[in-house]
Amino acid sequence: MRHLFILLCFVLLATPSLPAHTEGDRAFPVSVSVYPNPSTTGAFALEMRDAVPGTLVTIKVYNLIGNEVFSRQVVVRTGVHKEVISLQDAPKGVYMLELIQGQEKISRRLSYV
Repeated sequence: MRHLFILLCFVLLATPSLPAHTEGDRAFPVSVSVYPNPSTTGAFALEMRDAVPGTLVTIKVYNLIGNEVFSRQVVVRTGVHKEVISLQDAPKGVYMLELIQGQEKISRRLSYV
């Protein structure tokens, strides 16, 4: 499983960054933006839009060997919901952000330089 995750990370790194809400995310009911990306401070702003009020979203960040370095569950409010993801205690590098709502998941690449 870990080898598959690493392979997926390398494939994602080799492709251009995706816009916040793509065709592949259509099943994910929340539009997502992450900035600044890359970050020089290790702090990322996460914006979630178009969520049904009261929606539970799990936010997870993994390093490239599959270790979880950040995790939080949030209940999304109406309108734009903002969260700060802090990787300031983690080494600089590339990470994978995963958002989970029910059975739906989306991923984004985070760069801490």
